[in-house]
Amino acid sequence: MPESPLQLERLRRLYGTQRAARTLLDYAARQTSTAIGAKMTVDSLHGILNCEENAAVSRRALIGTLRAFAQAGCGRFFAGRHGQPSRFVWAVPLATVGAAVVGDTSVSSSPKTTRTPAIRGGGPGLFSHPFRLRPDLIVSMNLPNDLTGQEADRLARFVQTLPFS
Repeated sequence: MPESPLQLERLRRLYGTQRAARTLLDYAARQTSTAIGAKMTVDSLHGILNCEENAAVSRRALIGTLRAFAQAGCGRFFAGRHGQPSRFVWAVPLATVGAAVVGDTSVSSSPKTTRTPAIRGGGPGLFSHPFRLRPDLIVSMNLPNDLTGQEADRLARFVQTLPFS
C-alpha cells in the first residue's frame, strides 16, 4: 500500500491537542538524523519519551499517536504479533517531521540541528543527562549544572576504570 503524503496541518492539530504527540514532535525536532525507513519499537519510543523527555506518556497514548502519525503520512504502524514488537517505520525522517511541525514551516531534506537540553532532576543545582547507551537502553546521570571540564575528564576516566565482562 503506497504511503500517503505528509499532512502537516493534521500533525499541527495533533501537536496542539495531544500531549503524547506534542512530546514526540518536540523530541523529533531536536534530532539530527533518522533515516527514511528507520524502525522504532513502541517500547523504545516509550522509554525515550519517559526518560529523555521526562514526560509521563502512557503506552496506550503513544500507540494512538503513532496510529495518527501513520494516517498523517509519517510512516506505517505495525501492531506486535507473533512475538514481534509493536513498531513504527518512518516514511519521512523523524527530524524532518519534527522540524516541519514544531519549528520550520516546510519539510526539507536537511534536518534542523539543535542541542538536546539537559533535564532538571536529581536535586538542587543538578541536571539529569540521559544518554542512549544502546538502542534499547537509556542511562541517566545527575551532574552539577556548573560541571567543569576538569570534572568531566575525571568522570570519563572513572567510567573507563569500570570492570567489563
